[in-house]
Amino acid sequence: MSYTITITVNNKNIKRLSKFPRRITRRVITLSKNELIRNLKKATPRDTGRARGSWHADRSSHDHVKVSSSVHYMKYLDKGTGIYGPKHRPITIKGNPWLYWKGAKYPVKQVTVKGIKPYNIVVNSIKATESRIIEFGNMAISEVK
Repeated sequence: MSYTITITVNNKNIKRLSKFPRRITRRVITLSKNELIRNLKKATPRDTGRARGSWHADRSSHDHVKVSSSVHYMKYLDKGTGIYGPKHRPITIKGNPWLYWKGAKYPVKQVTVKGIKPYNIVVNSIKATESRIIEFGNMAISEVK
């Protein structure tokens, strides 16, 4: 199970600007991918470092790249859980009607946990990367000329 983001470049404007639209597109995607991964790693909270180090990219075609995280809990870090998550409900036990743990005085029917606040890792990282897209385009055009 992974958490995936897809980067796609619209070639229409690049084709009008250069004789080498495919090379420019590849370079813009590479620069964007590297910047996005850098931003994702910077925005990911570091407890053990496992989540931060799990971001990687796979090129699916000349104008698409998939960036994903291999840790299963990344969506919870990004979107939040409990009252802070998408469902806005407290976390409660399901199944067994009684909950008991070592050190508890007696079994209880419900323990309410607020959950974790969302870090908005993906949205913030995409915004930070998008702010540099024109710069990446200019860099790619100057490198290809």
